[in-house]
Amino acid sequence: MVRRVEEGRMEGDDSVDCKDETGIQLNVDTTVIWKIKPEEIAPLYLNYPRRDIDEVSDMLVRRLARQAVADACGKFGFIEIAGIQRIEFGSQVTELLGPLMTRDHLELVDVSIGEVYLLPDQQKAITDKSVAEQKALQAKFLEEQRKAEASAAIAEAEGEKQAAIIRAQGQAEAARIIMEQLGGRDYYIRYLWIEQWNGVVPYVLVTSDGQEFPLIVQLPDGVLPLPTADYPAPTPTGR
Repeated sequence: MVRRVEEGRMEGDDSVDCKDETGIQLNVDTTVIWKIKPEEIAPLYLNYPRRDIDEVSDMLVRRLARQAVADACGKFGFIEIAGIQRIEFGSQVTELLGPLMTRDHLELVDVSIGEVYLLPDQQKAITDKSVAEQKALQAKFLEEQRKAEASAAIAEAEGEKQAAIIRAQGQAEAARIIMEQLGGRDYYIRYLWIEQWNGVVPYVLVTSDGQEFPLIVQLPDGVLPLPTADYPAPTPTGR
């Protein structure tokens, strides 16, 4: 009793229709292997005088199998029947079908549960739900990723802040020690000026009150500075 035309004895969709525990309509491919009990063949054929095995299969076995599948289906959900509890579902069908067939002089050999189908609208609804859940999970993952990146950026900024504070504290402590060794703030300022001097003699001296005094005086043309020990007068050269 299957849906695919190329399988089973009947033409068309012959799968067993049933409803799961939530009322969802399903179709289940079901294969039943059975045999007649030799010692009970006489009472069986009293109900089927033509002694046609196909008649027994179509009118009795198929009816009993559909009844057992329908009863078992109502105890499971679609996801369980289609996947995680397929074996348990098949065992439940076997437990229900075995006694029914024994009562009608038949012996159940095996039950095989195949594909499980939904109606097109139900299948679309489940697919849409699955897609929505996947998108929700992806959105949650991206949100957590953004939070992690933000936390990392905050931690990095905090680390840089603490490093800057430590550097500033170190520089302040170094300045304090130098000022103590030099004898005060004014000497420390001179020390910093010397540290930053590029070796070029300044042209202007700026006092604390903002006045400027030129250190190098531009002499008029033809006027030479007075010779000193450091800068003697130039020696004339012959022509």
